[in-house]
Amino acid sequence: MGANYSHILTETILTFSPWFKLNLNSNVSDEDGGDSEFAIRTTAFENGVLALPGKVFLPNGNKTAYVRASFSLSPPEDVYEALKRLATAIAQVRAKQA
Repeated sequence: MGANYSHILTETILTFSPWFKLNLNSNVSDEDGGDSEFAIRTTAFENGVLALPGKVFLPNGNKTAYVRASFSLSPPEDVYEALKRLATAIAQVRAKQA
């Protein structure tokens, strides 16, 4: 990863697999975590990231800080670019909340 984005990735994305737990707000408890829907459906999409908010996978539709993204068929450089854009989007969401 490029040195200029490494700190943003570690500050904004807490877990990494097909599921990402976003660090949406540092003032929110880990149990609550926040709601990824606004961040994904607006800011991330505006930054060219297509992912699904985690609540669409939950039977009760509760808010969650998790999102799901598919990257198995993408080359590593595309995955890195997507993560960079996602990190930028989450940083923008956090800045609006501050």
